[in-house]
Amino acid sequence: MSQEKVDRYKESKSQRKQAAEKERARKKRNRIIGAVIAIAIAAAIVAAISVTVVNQARLRREAAPDYMSATSFVLSDRAGILDEETEPAAETEAETEAETEAEAEGETETETAAEGGTESADETPGADETPAA
Repeated sequence: MSQEKVDRYKESKSQRKQAAEKERARKKRNRIIGAVIAIAIAAAIVAAISVTVVNQARLRREAAPDYMSATSFVLSDRAGILDEETEPAAETEAETEAETEAEAEGETETETAAEGGTESADETPGADETPAA
């Protein structure tokens, strides 16, 4: 019996080395798997946070008024400025020149009437006269 004990001891001693190597390999494999899972979870958290931030920034940008377009101004037209239709600048300039010429002709006619003719007292009613009814 003692020989059997010695044989079992030698066998367990030789298997201890292999069992220790198996244990080290298993622990290393578990550490690698744990690291991969931790990295995957961290990447998922970072992705979720970045998607949330991007969506909030997009919503904030869409909610902000666009000062570059005239349609974004929602103001009441109390003065009635927007009701009037504006004319193109070329037509306005042409009308302004025509009005200036008409005014100049009108001034010339009034100057001629003032120089040439004076109204007589018979033509204009006086202050004490009342028109006949």
